[in-house]
Amino acid sequence: MDDKGVVNYGEKPPPQAEKGEPGQRREADEPRRPQVVAVPVPVPAPGASAVRGMEFETFIRLQAGMNEGELLVRAGRPDHESLDNLGDYDRSWYYFPTVANPYTTVVRLRSGRIVSLDRIKRL
Repeated sequence: MDDKGVVNYGEKPPPQAEKGEPGQRREADEPRRPQVVAVPVPVPAPGASAVRGMEFETFIRLQAGMNEGELLVRAGRPDHESLDNLGDYDRSWYYFPTVANPYTTVVRLRSGRIVSLDRIKRL
């Protein structure tokens, strides 16, 4: 920069520039790295996710076309959930058999609505 405040470019660095070893990097040249903070992950207690299954009285009150919210209110969270097709957002919810109820119930959802219901007896 000259006396008038105009920046002039040339082949030589200005005399007041910091002198350092060639190839030596300055701290300002270093890329900033995000600070990593360790977050404790809770360990699930053994047997915390007990199988609840689905009672027959609940099953007969479900029907095709019912939305996911109604299903959750009537049957509760599934014992297992799988994503079948990401494009159409197809999912299957599984309610596993229990000692009192030997049926596996499979509820298939497409875009948040029930498309089919299956009840399979455990052999």
